[in-house]
Amino acid sequence: MQACGPLRGQSFLIDKILATNSSPACSGGAMPKGSPLSAAQKQAIIDWVAQGAPR
Repeated sequence: MQACGPLRGQSFLIDKILATNSSPACSGGAMPKGSPLSAAQKQAIIDWVAQGAPR
């Protein structure tokens, strides 16, 4: 089993979007399939999760 860092270990979604070939997801495959998200898109999701994922 792979060890996850603190941020990736706290959020299944963040783990999936931060996964790369050299740092695979802790469970399953990376998201999204196809084109990866930009750094700004990843940061927006991380910020949203950190705020409690409000609607």
